[in-house]
This record gives sequence, structure tokens and C-alpha cells, in this order.
Amino acid sequence: MMWAAIIGAVATIVAAFIPIIHRRFKRVRSAQPPASTPPSPPMLPQSSAREAIELSDSPERLRVLHGVSKIAALDNMRPLTELSQGVYGFTTPWSLEDVRRDKDLRLSAEVSGSSELEIHKKSAGQICVVGYIGQDAASTLRRPSSHPNEVLLSTVPSGDRGTLASIPIARILRWRVRHLPDHSAIMDVTVDRSA
Repeated sequence: MMWAAIIGAVATIVAAFIPIIHRRFKRVRSAQPPASTPPSPPMLPQSSAREAIELSDSPERLRVLHGVSKIAALDNMRPLTELSQGVYGFTTPWSLEDVRRDKDLRLSAEVSGSSELEIHKKSAGQICVVGYIGQDAASTLRRPSSHPNEVLLSTVPSGDRGTLASIPIARILRWRVRHLPDHSAIMDVTVDRSA
């Protein structure tokens, strides 16, 4: 008989708290995240128009052509999507993996080593990867094609790789980074060359 009274009392207490728990649970589920929660990083802007692959013999000429200037020291390591348009900076080739994972690139105002790629954020918002390619790759990239081509892109001029190429990130289909004994990096880049 005592057990029946205990069970009855517990059931009454539980029945009294169920509506309270239910209301609290509904409030928690419908609550918005706190304002201090940072938003997830946005994807890099991609242009719907076909952006040109541009070649040059010097970084300065390419910067003038793109209308970019070096990011300010205060903007060092800020996400690319937060930077104003018309700027350039530097990042490591393996940082491009962040784009695949929908993360944002962070640019440095200064080159910190031989394994740095120059990245341009043009005035219209297009993002370009700048590196050195060989003469054969340069002549191949000058001609539109319905077939993608793999080119070897280097972070520094070396041997045959002396032509500077600006490849819109929207045209890069795949890349693989390799490190060389001189501490520079090269990338096997598959480029969409369609017009």
C-alpha cells in the first residue's frame, strides 16, 4: 500500500512538471542563435560571365590591368570576402583548399616566403590566382577550347616558367599542390578554357 502511495505521488509530481518542461523545450527550439554567434563564411563571389585568362611579363603590369593595389596592413589576414574590391594580397597555395570547403581565403599584405601565390580581387569582385607558367602553357591558354587543360603554375619564375598568368578562380576546375626542394611550390591546375 505504501508503494502505491509513493508511485501515485511521483506520478502527480511528474504530471505537474510536464507542461513546464514542454513550454521550456518549445522556447529553446524556437529561440534564435545569440547575436554573438559569427555567421558562417560566405562563398567567394563567382561571375556568371566568362572571365579572361590574362598573361603578362610583370606583376606590376598585371596589377595595373586589374586595377588592384596592395591590401592595407590593417586588413592583413582578414577574410577575402570582407576586403574591399580592387585589392591584392598573398596566400599559400594550399590555402586554396579552403575554397573547396566553402571557407574564406585570408590574404597577407606581404610575401612571407617563396611559396606564396598572389591573389587579386578585381574591382568587379572577380577573384584571380596569379602565378608563373611556361611558354607552352601560355600559348595553350591564349586559345579558347572546349577541353580543359592542365597547366603547371609556379609561385616563383623558374626555368621555362617565366610568364605571369592570372587565372580566374571560377575557371579552375582542380588543383594539386606540390613542394619543390627550393621551398617554392608548384600547382597542377586544370583550367576551363571555354569561351
